[in-house]
Amino acid sequence: MIALPSSPKLPIAALASGFDQVTNSYKFYWFLAILDHVREGKERTIPIDSLLAYMIGRAWFPLNFYRLSFGKQDQLGKVVALIGANAELDVHSPQSRVIEIVQQYLSNRGEIGRQIAQLANFVPYRFLRPFFAQPLRGWVDWKVNQAICQLAEQAFTSSEPPLYHFVTDSKLRIEIHLDWYEYLQEHLTI
Repeated sequence: MIALPSSPKLPIAALASGFDQVTNSYKFYWFLAILDHVREGKERTIPIDSLLAYMIGRAWFPLNFYRLSFGKQDQLGKVVALIGANAELDVHSPQSRVIEIVQQYLSNRGEIGRQIAQLANFVPYRFLRPFFAQPLRGWVDWKVNQAICQLAEQAFTSSEPPLYHFVTDSKLRIEIHLDWYEYLQEHLTI
């Protein structure tokens, strides 16, 4: 388990165990995108599309400059390569420009936008799975996302809240729990 600073109000072990068994880069880049929003002092409610754009913005340079491979089943590298082949970006394009381009693709929801959006089919839900390890034990994979949404909603006001829950209005968003938001702000340097 990753050692994170403790908190009497939060289930830190659940967050840390989210990184125990990682076969893809998604969880790391998802968490970094959340941290970027916290670092910038943005609101606690964040559109999923914005987090996807930040994920790709973060992954852009290491994937292109160092020619990293995240593995065959990891879709983040494939999406970055697709954007690189279709957008006027180079390896040294600033992260802010990459994020802007990705947000345009997501707004248009053309073929590239749909492929970017597919990254959200699992990572926002699977990132929360350790918070609900016991209740989800034995669940079939195709039912897990909906169960996580319901469990996160129910637990959001409990004494051991998940990092976030899902908010759906015109677009799917996450809302970071206030205690978690303060915890992340306090420990950003780590």
